[in-house]
Order: sequence, then C-alpha cells, then structure tokens
Amino acid sequence: MSGMSMLSGLRRAPTERGWVSHSARPARSGYSIGNRALGLRGSMKYEEVLRHIGSSEERLRIRYLYALSDITKEQLGLFRAAWATIATERRRLIIRQLAEITEQSFEVNFDPIFLMALEDEDSQVRAAAIEGLWENEDRALITPLIRLMQSDEAEIVRAAAAAALGRFVLLAELEKLDSATGVRIEGALRATIANPAETIEVRRRAVESIAYSGKAGVRKIIREAYDSEDEKMQSSALFAMGRSADP
Repeated sequence: MSGMSMLSGLRRAPTERGWVSHSARPARSGYSIGNRALGLRGSMKYEEVLRHIGSSEERLRIRYLYALSDITKEQLGLFRAAWATIATERRRLIIRQLAEITEQSFEVNFDPIFLMALEDEDSQVRAAAIEGLWENEDRALITPLIRLMQSDEAEIVRAAAAAALGRFVLLAELEKLDSATGVRIEGALRATIANPAETIEVRRRAVESIAYSGKAGVRKIIREAYDSEDEKMQSSALFAMGRSADP
C-alpha cells in the first residue's frame, strides 16, 4: 500500500457514532464558525466561561466551549481548578462536545484540555479525551496512550488508547518516527493482542492499529484474528486487511 493511500486510511476517527473521515469535515475557510466564536473571547471574561461550563443547572452553550480553544497556560490552570469542582455528568458532556467540535472544525485546538482529561477519575471522560486527540501526532502522547492501553481499569479507555496508537504505527512505518519508538509501540500492541486476559474489544482495536506495520508477523496476527470465532474480531481483521501494508 502506498504512503498516500495509507494516510488516507488513517484519517478516520473513532466516535460514538462510528468512524468519521476527514473528508466529511468542512474545509478550512478564511472566516469559519470557529473564528466567529473565538472572536467572542475578547469580550467574554474567562471567569464567566468557567462559571457557565461548570453550572449543571444551565444548558451548555457551544459559544462558551469555543472560548476554550487555544487557552494559555494561566487559563489552563484556572480551568484545571474549576474542573475539579464540576459534576461528573457535566464533565462528560463538556469533553464530548469539545471532541465533536474538533471533528467539525479545523480552526480549534482543545488539546491542552484533552490532555488534562486523560487523568480524569471518570472513564467516559478519559475515553472521550482520547477521541478528542485524534489528530494529535505529538510523540509525547505515545507513552500515556500505551499506559492507558495496558493498565487503565476501564475497557472503554483501553480500547480507545489501542485504537489511537494506530496513527503512530503508521508514522513509524512512514519513517516519521524513529525506529526504536515504532518498535516500542508495536511491542505494546503485540503484547495486548496476545494477552488472553484482555477483552476482545481491546485486543481487536490493537489488531486494527498494528495493521499499519509492515513488520514480520503482522500478517499472521491479522489472519489469526480473521479465523477467530468472535464476529467482532473477524470484523476488525477485515478492517485491518484494508489498512495493512502487506498485501
């Protein structure tokens, strides 16, 4: 598979509604809804933003969420302090909405918030934060993702982390990551796939992710997944075949 076609296959993000492709996202424009909303930040006090998003009694308004894009370190500190006081259901709603906005607009950047939310006490928040980071290719994200895949108590988080590692496998395959880092990622994925104590959901996401690798043994992993008696694992094997660098 060519580098371009492999990249095309990667440009998809797991969501609660399924897989969303970049091609479905609106094209950049000089004056998008994101820019209009972000323009409100100049006249909107940050304290008011934090008060609103933290209030479970108020309907969450999207314009306040746009004001969280590209926040400064000082604002992130204030946000972190406020976050600890927000009810769980409200935190889930905020992170899910931020992830949806990220899917719809190229003009926003909520990564500092998503990175913070990876450590949230609620598993649904952690999983949604991983989803929100779907375009982030910073190698500093690799270690947290491996840790979450291997040791998070919640299946939904481990599965999301396993799926998210796929883009880094591809970057390594395209030599945009050093080989040692690629080997570490693949080693973690292989260990997850081979772990009989791990759930099918997590293992099959790991199969999908490792499929980008052209290393020895990956084709065998996909074939064994296809021969599985589990229908979901078989489905992931078919998906992996489409991603595989080994025709």
